[in-house]
Amino acid sequence: MSKAKRNIGSKKYNRIVSQIVRYNKRKKIAYKIRDVQRQASELYKGVKALPLKKYSQKFLIDQVRKKGELPKGVLIGAEDVPNYWFEKIEEFKNWWQIGEWVVKFSNVYPEIPIIVKTQDNEITTKGAIGSYDGSEYQEFTELLRKEFNNDSDAPIFIGTPAYKKGSKYTHATWGTYAEKDVEIPKVPPPTIEIDGGKKQVIIEREEEEDEREREKKRLKRKKKPLPKKKKPVIKKPKKKVPKKVKPKKKPTTEKVVEIRSLISDLRQDVKDGLITKKDYQEMVKALVKNMKKGGKV
Repeated sequence: MSKAKRNIGSKKYNRIVSQIVRYNKRKKIAYKIRDVQRQASELYKGVKALPLKKYSQKFLIDQVRKKGELPKGVLIGAEDVPNYWFEKIEEFKNWWQIGEWVVKFSNVYPEIPIIVKTQDNEITTKGAIGSYDGSEYQEFTELLRKEFNNDSDAPIFIGTPAYKKGSKYTHATWGTYAEKDVEIPKVPPPTIEIDGGKKQVIIEREEEEDEREREKKRLKRKKKPLPKKKKPVIKKPKKKVPKKVKPKKKPTTEKVVEIRSLISDLRQDVKDGLITKKDYQEMVKALVKNMKKGGKV
């Protein structure tokens, strides 16, 4: 293969990747680049003979949808999809939940028509909605808010596959069918066995939806701000206040004179033999001690 042909092949492959990525971003569909690259590789095999100018976004996305899908004349009906879409009532029973749930369903099964109805409002769509934000279902939710006066105890939604009027084909419907004036649709019998090719497509789409949900949760965790670290509070040590020591009372002059007089008398008692020298020393010691304390002599 010549270098020029290799370059053209690379340009075509890169154009397919970029167009799929742009489409996903425009429709706000979560994706992984490796999945897009895998899609591009598979798609390139079928369109590589076409000139680069044919690689428009609409053409390529149509090819992605056709690639590996159902045989001609075989359609996925609402009765074929997994039951949880109609039975997981905690996900869609309230008027503020139904819009997001239906948008999710439309992105997985764009070929199935959808009807959502209440006593006063009804909406019918077909095809992938993409993002709930800014969609007709977000506007429909506001109509429901007015209809139910923003009440959390409003009638709940019930989901089911149903026949379209005058047609053998089915649609997916969610409605407040417990209300008196809301007509209950004709429900098809449950599908006992799904065609092999159809079943494989359903499995692949459900796996892709699971992957999208995991990616959303991962991005949500990534965007969640980390808690701010609190600055440690440094407590200043309390200043120790020195205890006030009461000054010792100095002996007064009168007291000193009195003690000297007593000591002089004790000396005389020693001379007179009335007390011993040892008694004298102990008595003098006691007098001096008492004088320092400021006590009575």
